[in-house]
Amino acid sequence: MKEDPQFKAVQTQLVGSVQQKAISNPRNFYQAGVLYRSLNEQDKQDLITNLAGDLNKVTDKEIKATMVSHFYRADKDYGTRLARATNTDLKQVAKLAAM
Repeated sequence: MKEDPQFKAVQTQLVGSVQQKAISNPRNFYQAGVLYRSLNEQDKQDLITNLAGDLNKVTDKEIKATMVSHFYRADKDYGTRLARATNTDLKQVAKLAAM
Protein backbone atom coordinates (compact mmCIF):
# COMPACT_ATOMS: atom_id res chain seq x y z
CA MET A 1 0.00 0.00 0.00
CA LYS A 2 1.42 3.35 -1.02
CA GLU A 3 1.07 6.52 1.08
CA ASP A 4 -1.00 9.29 -0.46
CA PRO A 5 0.94 12.60 -0.22
CA GLN A 6 -2.38 14.44 -0.08
CA PHE A 7 -2.77 13.15 3.49
CA LYS A 8 0.72 14.01 4.69
CA ALA A 9 1.12 14.56 8.42
CA VAL A 10 0.98 18.20 9.47
CA GLN A 11 4.19 19.76 10.69
CA THR A 12 3.50 22.69 13.00
CA GLN A 13 6.35 24.89 14.11
CA LEU A 14 6.19 25.78 17.81
CA VAL A 15 7.83 28.63 19.64
CA GLY A 16 8.04 28.68 23.42
CA SER A 17 7.46 25.99 26.01
CA VAL A 18 5.31 22.93 25.49
CA GLN A 19 4.09 21.11 28.57
CA GLN A 20 2.11 18.01 29.40
CA LYS A 21 -0.08 18.50 32.42
CA ALA A 22 -2.68 16.35 34.10
CA ILE A 23 -6.22 17.64 33.79
CA SER A 24 -7.42 18.62 37.26
CA ASN A 25 -11.05 17.59 36.70
CA PRO A 26 -11.20 15.18 33.76
CA ARG A 27 -14.93 14.24 33.99
CA ASN A 28 -14.12 11.17 31.91
CA PHE A 29 -17.70 9.93 31.58
CA TYR A 30 -19.53 13.25 31.41
CA GLN A 31 -20.07 13.43 27.64
CA ALA A 32 -21.31 9.85 27.44
CA GLY A 33 -23.87 10.62 30.15
CA VAL A 34 -25.03 13.80 28.43
CA LEU A 35 -25.44 11.93 25.16
CA TYR A 36 -27.39 9.10 26.81
CA ARG A 37 -29.74 11.52 28.59
CA SER A 38 -30.38 13.37 25.31
CA LEU A 39 -31.75 10.23 23.64
CA ASN A 40 -35.44 9.43 23.46
CA GLU A 41 -36.65 6.18 25.03
CA GLN A 42 -36.52 4.18 21.79
CA ASP A 43 -32.97 5.30 21.04
CA LYS A 44 -31.92 4.43 24.59
CA GLN A 45 -33.39 0.95 24.22
CA ASP A 46 -31.72 0.46 20.84
CA LEU A 47 -28.38 1.55 22.31
CA ILE A 48 -28.71 -0.85 25.26
CA THR A 49 -29.69 -3.69 22.92
CA ASN A 50 -26.72 -3.06 20.63
CA LEU A 51 -24.21 -2.75 23.47
CA ALA A 52 -25.59 -5.81 25.23
CA GLY A 53 -25.27 -7.82 22.03
CA ASP A 54 -21.52 -7.23 22.05
CA LEU A 55 -20.98 -7.34 25.82
CA ASN A 56 -22.81 -10.66 26.07
CA LYS A 57 -19.99 -12.16 24.00
CA VAL A 58 -17.51 -11.31 26.77
CA THR A 59 -16.93 -14.47 28.80
CA ASP A 60 -14.89 -12.98 31.66
CA LYS A 61 -17.39 -11.69 34.24
CA GLU A 62 -14.89 -9.24 35.77
CA ILE A 63 -14.16 -7.62 32.43
CA LYS A 64 -17.87 -7.38 31.66
CA ALA A 65 -18.61 -5.83 35.07
CA THR A 66 -15.77 -3.34 34.61
CA MET A 67 -17.08 -2.29 31.21
CA VAL A 68 -20.66 -1.93 32.49
CA SER A 69 -19.35 0.15 35.42
CA HIS A 70 -18.03 2.70 32.93
CA PHE A 71 -21.54 3.14 31.52
CA TYR A 72 -22.88 3.33 35.10
CA ARG A 73 -20.44 6.17 35.81
CA ALA A 74 -21.75 8.01 32.75
CA ASP A 75 -25.35 7.66 33.91
CA LYS A 76 -26.83 5.44 36.63
CA ASP A 77 -29.84 4.46 34.48
CA TYR A 78 -27.53 3.70 31.54
CA GLY A 79 -25.41 1.34 33.60
CA THR A 80 -28.37 -0.22 35.39
CA ARG A 81 -30.17 -1.05 32.17
CA LEU A 82 -27.00 -2.40 30.60
CA ALA A 83 -26.29 -4.52 33.69
CA ARG A 84 -29.76 -6.06 33.44
CA ALA A 85 -29.39 -6.65 29.70
CA THR A 86 -26.06 -8.43 30.21
CA ASN A 87 -26.97 -10.33 33.41
CA THR A 88 -24.20 -8.50 35.26
CA ASP A 89 -24.32 -8.12 39.05
CA LEU A 90 -25.49 -4.54 39.64
CA LYS A 91 -23.96 -4.39 43.13
CA GLN A 92 -20.56 -5.28 41.67
CA VAL A 93 -21.04 -2.70 38.91
CA ALA A 94 -21.92 0.05 41.41
CA LYS A 95 -18.93 -0.89 43.59
CA LEU A 96 -16.56 -0.71 40.61
CA ALA A 97 -18.07 2.59 39.49
CA ALA A 98 -17.40 4.10 42.92
CA MET A 99 -13.68 3.35 42.72
